[in-house]
Amino acid sequence: MAESHDRQIYLSILPSSPADKRAVLYAVIGSLLLFTAALPFVHVQFPLIPAFIASYQSSLAVVYMVTAVLLFSQFAVLRSSGILYLACGYLFTAIAVAVYALTYDDLFSNDGLFFPGPETTVWFYLAWHAGFPVFALLYALSDPEQRRYKSRRACNRAILWAVVGVCLVAVVLLLILTVGHPTLPILIIDARFSSIMVTFIALIFVACFLSIGILSRKKTLAVLDVWMMAILCAWMFDISLSAVLNSARFDFGYYAGRLYGLFAAGSILTILLTETATIQLRLSKLMRQQARDSENELQFYVQRARLFGAAVKSSNDAIITKSLNGTITGWNQAAERLFGFTEIEAIGQNINIIVPRDRQSEVRDTLRSIKEGVAVENHETVRLAKDGRIIDVSLSVSPVLSATGDTIGAAKVARDITDQKLNEEKLKLALDASPSGFVMIDDTGGIVLVNAETERLFGYAQSEILGQSIEIIVPIDLRAGHLSLRVPYEENPAARRAAAGIEGVGQKKNGEKFP
Repeated sequence: MAESHDRQIYLSILPSSPADKRAVLYAVIGSLLLFTAALPFVHVQFPLIPAFIASYQSSLAVVYMVTAVLLFSQFAVLRSSGILYLACGYLFTAIAVAVYALTYDDLFSNDGLFFPGPETTVWFYLAWHAGFPVFALLYALSDPEQRRYKSRRACNRAILWAVVGVCLVAVVLLLILTVGHPTLPILIIDARFSSIMVTFIALIFVACFLSIGILSRKKTLAVLDVWMMAILCAWMFDISLSAVLNSARFDFGYYAGRLYGLFAAGSILTILLTETATIQLRLSKLMRQQARDSENELQFYVQRARLFGAAVKSSNDAIITKSLNGTITGWNQAAERLFGFTEIEAIGQNINIIVPRDRQSEVRDTLRSIKEGVAVENHETVRLAKDGRIIDVSLSVSPVLSATGDTIGAAKVARDITDQKLNEEKLKLALDASPSGFVMIDDTGGIVLVNAETERLFGYAQSEILGQSIEIIVPIDLRAGHLSLRVPYEENPAARRAAAGIEGVGQKKNGEKFP
């Protein structure tokens, strides 16, 4: 999901809009018109300006190098092989442009640096103009959706090897074109291009046309794709004016071709810088929106906490929170009324201040269950008040979770059931005093209450019969019929008399039947 979002914010891989395609079309048409207008003047000679070469080549080298760095950083996020190829192309071109200037005669020395041969600079011109179309062709052939590099470490290794590889190629090329220059074929004979030179230039044009053709046949053209086509067109205009149609150095074609080269170099950098500014703008808007959302969320949680605190404070049930070691961390007013300890007295104390000694193992078992994420529901037990009274309570204990989902404590709701227990005891005494047997069952037919007369009639102790099905006191041959009468009654659990005045047969524990 995050990767998908990263890919949506980069202009270079976003699908190109009709406006993008129109802008590229206008750029190509404008370049073509300027190219056509320059043709009659390509042989017009201008004065030699060595400073132009130094400033032009250094500008190109900086632009290509900055573009390469931006593309490598973009590859680290997008992990697209095509972006890596293009970054290598810009890095190679930056090095070739710099070495071209260093070997240029009468610029840094009379014959140029690195002991160049008579045509070393010409060979570097070919390398400079041939390298970029080759990498552009690799970019065009690559699948933008293919993600060969699955991790950041793999991306970093790929960038390292790419930089090392390009630098090694540049060093080998420098050695071949300087030390090995005498073994190279001659490119210019009597001020005219040799067949070797013509072949090289033709291959450069073929690589440019192939790249443009492959890019144009893509189902979905990215912004970078359409601008790469414009750059390759400018690349061919550059070569045509500065190397094919002109007659000598420093004529009009020589200078005009360099302007096309500057356009080709700066286009992608402009896109990447625009992209960076766009991302920064989006990031700024996102941070402001997140700040507003955080403030609203904070207000929501503050209000929610206030309402929750009011609900806890006004609850009729005692609500207690404690840490996993049993230290009390929360104590509402109902807890004060029930146990007699004030909030100040209770918080920070161990929960055992309200637990009878014989029930403290029960607390440890409960905390063990809470640590395992298991809640305790409606557990009836006794607790100890500050004045020493024993209180019957019903407890529900739930885990308290942190933001990461870890259990950090327990929340306990304690309800005073002393009166309920007293009423139950009174009811039991009344039932035990009854001369008639009494049996109470739950909605599944399980026995939940019997009186003393029932124990005497059927011969079961209370501990034996509680929890058993009511059919245990029905003769075996009558159980099916009894069950068929009981089930429809249970399906409509409204309080009512199931039957009255019906004579039946019961079965004692020893199997004896009686009316």
